[in-house]
Amino acid sequence: MRLLFVLAIACSSLIEVQPLICKLCSGSTCNPTNTTCVATVNRCQTTSTILRTAISARSTLQQGCEETSTAVSFNSGGGLRFSNIIKFCTTDCCNTQLTPDPENTNENGLTCMGCSSTTEADCTMNLREVKCVGTENQCLNATGTQFITAPSQAIVFKGCATATLCTGTPALGEFLISLPGGTQCSAATGSSTTVVPTTPTTAPITTTTTPTTTTTTTPSSSESGSASSNSGESSD
Repeated sequence: MRLLFVLAIACSSLIEVQPLICKLCSGSTCNPTNTTCVATVNRCQTTSTILRTAISARSTLQQGCEETSTAVSFNSGGGLRFSNIIKFCTTDCCNTQLTPDPENTNENGLTCMGCSSTTEADCTMNLREVKCVGTENQCLNATGTQFITAPSQAIVFKGCATATLCTGTPALGEFLISLPGGTQCSAATGSSTTVVPTTPTTAPITTTTTPTTTTTTTPSSSESGSASSNSGESSD
């Protein structure tokens, strides 16, 4: 028994865990190469990043070994929109996607007031109702710096956001935005839904009355004759 145990340990020590191999690329389209991940990483990652402003739009794809990242989504209602979609897989060279995923446009029934501008006053003057999509369930208010255009300038934006943008100081470098002061959030407003109460239906009680039948007996002819005879006798 001891010999079998020693042999089992010896065999297990000879089994070498091979590192994961992932596709590596970055850009609007992919021409990937292979990369070997460190031993502690066991997933390949694909991230689609979407950034839209009033005058421009860009989508990029980044693939490689798993990195620390958080899925986020924001929509100001026309002036500024950014989001990322993160996917993972666990086998060698499994992240074979070549183009970015499209942005999520599925409305979820929630709304916020949104705007984006260089000043708080101008942003507030242009507030509009924004329909939230996907997992956006927070109304966000943020002030920071944007590097989307040159030179960089201040940016104020409000609108629908995922809860991942409401914790601490979001890292938005992939969207060319810096928010050193963090964000302010409140719950998004839901669409009004009218609930029709259910009224129990009671079946009416039906009372059935059986009609009483009266039977009239018609005298027989012999009885009629007898009656007539008696009548004649009385006349005498």
